[in-house]
This record gives sequence, C-alpha cells and structure tokens, in this order.
Amino acid sequence: MAKLIRVGAAGDPSEFSALSCLEKELPAQYLVLAKCQVPDKGGLIEVDTLVIGAPGIFALEIKHWQGEIVGTEVGNWTNDGTEVKNPVH
Repeated sequence: MAKLIRVGAAGDPSEFSALSCLEKELPAQYLVLAKCQVPDKGGLIEVDTLVIGAPGIFALEIKHWQGEIVGTEVGNWTNDGTEVKNPVH
C-alpha cells in the first residue's frame, strides 16, 4: 500500500476513487501526493496527483468524464461529442 498525503482536498468522486485506488494498489515504496501546487513559469499550477516511485515522478490529471474521449496535445477535446477544455494545457 502506497503512502497517500493529501496536500489539498479532492474535488469530486472521481478524484476520491482514483486516490483510493492508487493508495491501495501501488507498492509501499510509492508516495502519492494529492492536490499539489507546483511552480510553472513564474506562478503556481495545481496538479491533481503526483505519484513518486523508483521509475520516476508522474503527474496525473483526473477527470470526471465518461464515454468516448477524443483529443490530441493541441486544441480542445470532445467527451461524448461535447467540446471540453484540453487538460494538457
């Protein structure tokens, strides 16, 4: 079981569910940081989850989306045909 540290509060059911799963399923040598703020070009940005382990550091953006999700690194995405903001940006 990974060590979970909640820096900020999870915002929706998907975030609670994802954090619970990461905490339960990752090995004990992993650290999961929820709702972190990290420096970015002179300001701070919020990262839903940082997972830190031997392979590296992973930033996870958790969405409460269902259905078909289509997108690329540039431009907006669609979620079941509805345009949504690109989470990469």
